Formats: sequence, C-alpha cells, structure tokens
Amino acid sequence: MPGQQAISGHNIGIVNVDTNHVMGWKNGNFSFEHERIGTVMGKISRWYDVDVKYQREITQEEFVGSIPKSKNLEEVLHRLELTGLLHFKIRGRSVTIMP
Repeated sequence: MPGQQAISGHNIGIVNVDTNHVMGWKNGNFSFEHERIGTVMGKISRWYDVDVKYQREITQEEFVGSIPKSKNLEEVLHRLELTGLLHFKIRGRSVTIMP
C-alpha cells in the first residue's frame, strides 16, 4: 500500500514510512530523519566531494529535515548552522566542524 514498506528478515513485515524521507533522494533532496551529524556530513561529503574534519567532540543531537541538493555547499552548511548547534569553516575541499 502507499506509505508502507516491506521489511525482510526471518519473516516479512510491513511498516508505515515517511515517504518524503524515503523518496528524498529521488526528489533531489538531502533528507535527514533523526540522524547524527556524522551521518549528515557523510551524505554532504559524498555529494559535494569534500573532506570533513571535526575540531573536537560534536553534538549528539539528531537532525530532522530536508535540504535541496541543488543548493551550493555554503547554503547547505548555513542551514545546518541555523540550528545553533555547530559552525563550519570551509577551506578549499575541506570542511571543519566546530561546536
């Protein structure tokens, strides 16, 4: 049914899913559903081909939301900065995350 997903394992189960999150990649968006910054930055790193460095211990907060992949790197990072949880410094192909 629309809005459901099959999960296979020992048995097959059906779960309800947020279709916006599941289909975000198809719709050209980064889609974050309770993801820590390491996972978020992994997606951003692959898309923009940048290296990510962590200045020190980073927040364990989870991020939820969607950002269009059509935005440039600076715009995407700015949107993450609006949370007030972290800041970024871009130098060439390197992004440093600071608490």
